[in-house]
Amino acid sequence: MSIITVVYNDVHNISRTVESIIGQSYSNLEYIVIDGDSVDGTKDVVKNYLSSIDVYISEDDNGIYDAMNKGVSLSSGDWILFMNSGDVFYNGDVVSNIFCTSIPLASSLIYGDTIFRYDEKDVLTTYNSKKYKKNSLYKYMPSCHQSIFCRREYLQRLQFDTRYHIAADFDFFYRLHKINSNYFYVPIIISIYDASQGLSSRNKLRCYKEIMKIKEPYYLYLLLVLLAYVKYIVKKYL
Repeated sequence: MSIITVVYNDVHNISRTVESIIGQSYSNLEYIVIDGDSVDGTKDVVKNYLSSIDVYISEDDNGIYDAMNKGVSLSSGDWILFMNSGDVFYNGDVVSNIFCTSIPLASSLIYGDTIFRYDEKDVLTTYNSKKYKKNSLYKYMPSCHQSIFCRREYLQRLQFDTRYHIAADFDFFYRLHKINSNYFYVPIIISIYDASQGLSSRNKLRCYKEIMKIKEPYYLYLLLVLLAYVKYIVKKYL
C-alpha cells in the first residue's frame, strides 16, 4: 500500500497532511512525497519528517499530474492513494479499516466517502459515494481521489494525461472505466478534502471545459448511435 503526497509552495498546510499519513495505524504503508522544488519553506518542513518518509524528491515538474505520475513510478505498493498537501485522512485508522475488509480480487479501485472543508466559510459537507453507479462516470467521478485507492498496475498502465491541467484525474477514471469498472465501495469516510484549495474548485470554468473535451468521443458515439437508429426507423416505416 503506497500513499503519495504532491506539494508545491504550501508551507502552511503540508505538516497536517504528512502527520495524518505517518499517524496511520496501518503498518504496511509506503509513503512518498513529491515536491515541485518549492521556494517558500515547504522543503524545510518536509525534511523534519524524512525519517517517516520512504521516498522524497524535490525537483521541477510539469504540473500536479506530472508529479503524480512520478510518484506512481517510484511506488511499490499494490494499491495507491493520493493525499496531496492540505488534505488529510478522516482518522488514524482509515487505512487499517479499509484493508481489513474483504476486497474482491477483480476490483480496480476501492472508494469511500469524503468530507469537504471550506475554510473561508468554516463549513463541512459530506460527499456520499454510495449513490455512484457504474454508468455515472460519464457525469462524475466515483469520489475524490483523496478517497480512492487504485491498483498500481492501472496507474502505471494508463497514467495521468498531462495535457489536462485540472481534470486529468477525471480522464484517468474515464479510461479506467472502459477496461475495468469493478469498483468496490466501502461505507466509511476516508478523507477530509480542502475544497477551498483544490484546483477544480478554484478553476471551475477551465475544469468544465477540460471535462467536456474528455467526454467528446462519448458524445460522438451517442450521436452515431442515434443517427443509426433514425436511419433504421426511416428505412423500416417510410
